[in-house]
Amino acid sequence: MLDIKFIRQNPEKVKKGCRKKQVKVDITRVLIVDQEKRKYQKTLEELRAKQRRLSFETPLPLKKLTGIKNEIKK
Repeated sequence: MLDIKFIRQNPEKVKKGCRKKQVKVDITRVLIVDQEKRKYQKTLEELRAKQRRLSFETPLPLKKLTGIKNEIKK
């Protein structure tokens, strides 16, 4: 199995190798799907980073409200 990085860097070489071994693979389609995958991975990483950032910001107001609630109970 070929590494996708190698396929990205050497698409013509891979196409030639596939023809030589009589393997029918649409390398262009493989590269398109890889590009889409990388785009979605980037979006996912950005959303995870945003989620982490928001999870750190959210507890502070909740702690303040809990403190106020406890003061009211006293």
